[in-house]
Amino acid sequence: SASESKIEVFLENVANTQVSEKMTFTIFQGCYRNPVRFWFFNNLGGFDAITFSGDRRHFINTRRTTFRKDLGITFAVQDRGLTTLGVDNSRLREVFSEFFKKADREWLEELYASTEVYVVENSLFLPVTGATTRAQIIRDAEHFQMHMRYIPPNMVVQTN
Repeated sequence: SASESKIEVFLENVANTQVSEKMTFTIFQGCYRNPVRFWFFNNLGGFDAITFSGDRRHFINTRRTTFRKDLGITFAVQDRGLTTLGVDNSRLREVFSEFFKKADREWLEELYASTEVYVVENSLFLPVTGATTRAQIIRDAEHFQMHMRYIPPNMVVQTN
């Protein structure tokens, strides 16, 4: 179909004779409509990357600081007795991976234990904070989907 393509990979010797098993990879273009790419520090001292291509959700948590102002007898309609002093917004993101086999899930556990995790947004590597993660079993013990909730950097604080 138009939304998928296939590539076949195998090794050849110098005489252009196939010497390995042929592997066929199917690339589904629709899988990466909402990609979120993470880089993480692995336990060997290097960085690994993974793209979460499943569902993606955005949440905004808002906390307002208010104060009550006494209004005189001659107050106008636009005067406020309860005034917002400041608004503290924090964004929360939630992403899901595609389905993995057990070996891939075990490798990705390093992402969850990593001390340094970055998300790539607009070609920038942004540090991830407050990450909570889990792996859930889908259908049987052979299929896993990874789930990650994180707070992107640059919390917005507005004050009046």
